[in-house]
Amino acid sequence: MLISVPVFDESGSYEGFLAGTIYLHEDNSLIQVLGQHPKHENNSYVYVVDSEGNIIYHPDKNRINDNVKENKVVQYVLEGRNGNLEVTNTKGIAMLAGYASAASTSKWGIVSQTPKESVMEPTFDMARQVSVIAILFMLFVFALSLIMLKKIVNPIRNLALYAKQMTTEPSRPVPQIPNWYFKLKELKRAILIAVDFYQTKLTNAESESNLDLFTGFYNRRFLEKKISELDRYSIILFDIDHFKAVNDQFGHQVGDEVLKFLSELVKGETRASDLCFRIGGEEFLIILPETDIYITESVAELIRKITEYTLSPSGKPVTVSMGISSYPAAVDSFSELLNKTDQALYKAKHEGRNRVVIAL
Repeated sequence: MLISVPVFDESGSYEGFLAGTIYLHEDNSLIQVLGQHPKHENNSYVYVVDSEGNIIYHPDKNRINDNVKENKVVQYVLEGRNGNLEVTNTKGIAMLAGYASAASTSKWGIVSQTPKESVMEPTFDMARQVSVIAILFMLFVFALSLIMLKKIVNPIRNLALYAKQMTTEPSRPVPQIPNWYFKLKELKRAILIAVDFYQTKLTNAESESNLDLFTGFYNRRFLEKKISELDRYSIILFDIDHFKAVNDQFGHQVGDEVLKFLSELVKGETRASDLCFRIGGEEFLIILPETDIYITESVAELIRKITEYTLSPSGKPVTVSMGISSYPAAVDSFSELLNKTDQALYKAKHEGRNRVVIAL
């Protein structure tokens, strides 16, 4: 594969071009970049297709140069779409696929696939574990309740019988009331502690499923749930300019630290009611409930300027490009709002980066 780029002088005259060759069946830059994707035990993998539907990168080198344009996901990529889909691969295995197209440049596309079973199985395992714990706990509480009911009711019943018969049998001995009644309060406290413990476990499990543990921001799954609860809001969609250059120059570890640095900076400049999401590698979304476009623009500009003048873990500042818009002022649905804001973000990129563009 030959990749070239034209070269122009300061007056705009064509001088020639720079070109490089990638040998797809040998070690190359695609392998160095995409090889960072972990191939887990659940057989997740990433592959890249060109504009004709030919595989130009695949963990299995035997698949390179295969034409897979009949694949539904690949068809979407070739149409310039981004998204996710459930598909069946060539081995008949149900897969969950995420895909993205570089339609504005090379018309290549990248697809990440994970077996559906490997995603669903941990969820089912957690549900089974929680169910078993809940059932055992309920059985324990039920049995304990029966025992305690008997112990509590019998002394009261004996006392009631004594009160009823004391007029006819004055010599009837006074029933003894156990001294342990005061311990009921401690028993209740112990049960509440146990219930609170398992409620906390369930709450933490639900919280972790909604969070991107790397940045502490919410993930896309929680975005779909939360957005339905809001009636009026604005959004800021942004990503880091030239983030690939940061990874290439300083390494992925520093790149990861830059992502954490940016997420902490954003948290410090947003309100408690604002919702921050990580929706891609270096792409982020902020939802500002009950906020108009003018205040949103001010918040975006504040974050952009602080980012521009604050040293990042790479030893120098990074910049961000931002698109902003409001609902329902600009559009009728969130998907339309996100699409228009994404276009504004790309406009910010094309106009020189490090700027805020309002979606029209």
